[in-house]
Amino acid sequence: PPDELIGRNTLDLLKPAMAEQGTDYLRKLATQGKAYAEFLSTRKDGFQRWISINAARLSDGRFIGFLDDVTARRRAEEDLRD
Repeated sequence: PPDELIGRNTLDLLKPAMAEQGTDYLRKLATQGKAYAEFLSTRKDGFQRWISINAARLSDGRFIGFLDDVTARRRAEEDLRD
């Protein structure tokens, strides 16, 4: 539920192995003003999915970001490699 996300750090939503990549993503966003990355996210029930995050700094200093579930694409790419 959305209310469970309020006040949580974005990095809390990532798999522990992705925390370093998440930190790098936030650093790039802060320094370059825009960033794109894909992360493996785990829900509290254990379900995992791949999420893409594309964000940019607005002219007034705020940030806008878009998240997309890219699990199906990532699985299809993996199937093609196998």
